Amino acid sequence: MRPKKRLLSPQKAIKRLTKQFEKRPKTRYTVVLEDLLSLFMVLVGKDYTESHVERVRKTFPELID
Repeated sequence: MRPKKRLLSPQKAIKRLTKQFEKRPKTRYTVVLEDLLSLFMVLVGKDYTESHVERVRKTFPELID
């Protein structure tokens, strides 16, 4: 079985959040611990599920296409 392709690298996340910050520096996020856990699982690129990806998409829509 092939390992999962990394969906989001830390560098890509930083780049996308920086663009978001430049456009709307006052943007606020409301997150729960499960949102952060999902984000880190996706960033690490191992053992994440589609539910983690969907949670990241919902909470941080600019991070994942």
